[in-house]
Amino acid sequence: MTALTWESALPLGLVLLLAGGVGAAVGLSYALTRRVCPAPMRRLLGGLRLAALALAVVCLVGPSSAGGERKEEKPPLTVLVDCSRSMAIGDESEGRTRCAAAAATRAAERALFDRLAARYDVSFLGFGRRVTALPPGGPSASEEETQLGGALAEALSRVRGRRLAPVLLFSDGVNTGGRDPLSLARALAATRHPVHPVGLGGEAGAAVMDRRVRSLSMSSTALLHSTVPVRAELAFHGCRGQTVQVLLACDGKPAEARTVLVAADREQVRLEFTLKAEEQGQHRVTLEVEGDEREVDATNNRRTTFFFVGRTTLKLLYLEGGPRWEAKYLRRSLEGTEGIVVEMPRVGRAGAGGDGEGGAGGAAVVGGLPDPASLGSYHAIVLGDVSAAALGREFMQGLRTAVDQAGTGLLMIGGLGNFGAGGYAGTPVGELLPVRVAAGDGQRKGIAPLARGRAAPGDFLLSLAEGDTPSAEAWGNLPALDGGVEFGALKPGGTVLLETAGGRPVLVAQPFGRGRVAAFGADTTWRWVLADAGGAEVHRRFWRQVVLWLARQDQRGERNFWLALDRFQFAPGDVVDAAAWLVGSGDRPVAGAQVEAVLDGPGGARPVALREAEGAWRARLAPEEPGEYVLSARAQPPNGPPVSDSVRFVVAGADAELDDPAPDHEALRAIAEITGGRFLRPADVRAFLEELAGRDERNVVERRRIRPLWDNLPVLLLFAALLSAEWVLRRTQRLP
Repeated sequence: MTALTWESALPLGLVLLLAGGVGAAVGLSYALTRRVCPAPMRRLLGGLRLAALALAVVCLVGPSSAGGERKEEKPPLTVLVDCSRSMAIGDESEGRTRCAAAAATRAAERALFDRLAARYDVSFLGFGRRVTALPPGGPSASEEETQLGGALAEALSRVRGRRLAPVLLFSDGVNTGGRDPLSLARALAATRHPVHPVGLGGEAGAAVMDRRVRSLSMSSTALLHSTVPVRAELAFHGCRGQTVQVLLACDGKPAEARTVLVAADREQVRLEFTLKAEEQGQHRVTLEVEGDEREVDATNNRRTTFFFVGRTTLKLLYLEGGPRWEAKYLRRSLEGTEGIVVEMPRVGRAGAGGDGEGGAGGAAVVGGLPDPASLGSYHAIVLGDVSAAALGREFMQGLRTAVDQAGTGLLMIGGLGNFGAGGYAGTPVGELLPVRVAAGDGQRKGIAPLARGRAAPGDFLLSLAEGDTPSAEAWGNLPALDGGVEFGALKPGGTVLLETAGGRPVLVAQPFGRGRVAAFGADTTWRWVLADAGGAEVHRRFWRQVVLWLARQDQRGERNFWLALDRFQFAPGDVVDAAAWLVGSGDRPVAGAQVEAVLDGPGGARPVALREAEGAWRARLAPEEPGEYVLSARAQPPNGPPVSDSVRFVVAGADAELDDPAPDHEALRAIAEITGGRFLRPADVRAFLEELAGRDERNVVERRRIRPLWDNLPVLLLFAALLSAEWVLRRTQRLP
């Protein structure tokens, strides 16, 4: 059936109004030429112009011929076969691989598929990272990734606009990349395309044997002769009743061995070891699980990490003006850290607002304070909620000398009676701090979630996560702090390491002489301890690293040129943020130096591009190949000999396809339920295909064709001919 339709670019009334106006103008223009042009010629010229106008009106109205037809098409039947490497696991009947089971099912039911081809448009597709036509020889388990969601998206795109399009999916259900398969299943359900998954692999995965080290974590820095805890998580599949040996080694030498009795087919075991930090420098730690020749993947039996060992026991002086929650939990965390000796003499609270010499703020209280001349023997000093008046001018001058000349680290933490409110403006301690202290400064209440500031010398200090977990995730999960001191302007050397979500500085650091100085405006980190079971460890780790950083026991140590990473374990493709620092006298960055870096790993050595920013040379690496890497850097100062440093890290080669060898039939059942399909096992395929072949399903498609009657070459030529004829005749009559 054919019908005439109108596809006007403008409202029809407006088109007619414009045409009437133009037609009237044409008639008027030729009426004015009656004295110079005979009437027959005027009528001919006007007719030609009106005909051209009428043709233009037709084009604006847009008449089209619309027709359609209905015809029956074969409904599509898409057969998707998983070709990823997990399909090579041999946990199907008679010891066959999952891939072989899929191929055998297809071969056994070839006659049924041929019958279905008479009623369905059958297509066989294989998928892994991408979807391709299944080769005549059948599927091969060679793809590096299973993008189950991507395969469903491809199936949806191939049948878009067509009804009755079932999908038969052969897979073990394990999705290792790409789009979420359940969201794609919902899209298929909305278009009434049922997915019938055929679950491959043992139901419980009991026939698959695998022993792997899931994680290995430890602190990235330790003190000499201290005991370092090492935590590991192991996973076992198909090892019930087996006794497995586990060995921890440091620099290739055995450190501790354990025996694990596996009690279930699928079991996860957490172990904690201890290492003795015997030598300074960076050390390699490896945990290895005894292998078995029947394992699916033996490459995951080992994991490696690195850690630094600094100098021996640190002496910490912690001064507080009175009991408070922050002091209680901070002292508990530091005293629980092996290698740090905490001295915490009671210092009387002298009141706020003094001038540091017992003036307006009250009498100075100095009982219990060490001799100012002995402050250089401490590696780090922490000032809590204690006023300048309580310390006295002589003590503060000794503190300044210890930082400047002996390299003692200094930290002031938030409180009601320190910083500006504690009378530190214009004092020797005020001169040390990386923020400007004014008499009116004080603590402000209000919840303040923390965020990492600029990555600077605090890369180590801000590392809250161990293993291959980025620290940014750990900071984002911490409870918000309740208020803090609002700092004044930063001094030229001050670097913001932590800030609130609104950008207000919370932790600011800078070098001073031979020492390091920091200001931490908050005093409610004890909230981390009470938040959850792991809060105490996060609190201990952060404050331990603050003290080690103050005492120069991070990756830098006592060097003037050093490389720094915030962790030593990465996954393939992770971004490795590295920084090289070169400082001179007063720990000031050296300008004009030339720095080169080389990354040496499994793929060989290659140069690393560095960018200079904020006194450091930075690089962003993304190594893909698993293995151990060495990043080396060499700096040539403008004056002086060249200096160099290196740091090691590891890219853990977790195989996503074989990391968890058990099939995920629950995911396949969910896809079937969402789309209105049916979950099958290989033995159920024959009955399902027979049922499908017995259905009388027809896919009726209505195709509608619209052919514009005005948008063609003849109409254009006619329009041009009318205008040309009118123009030629006007010229012969000498009309304008």
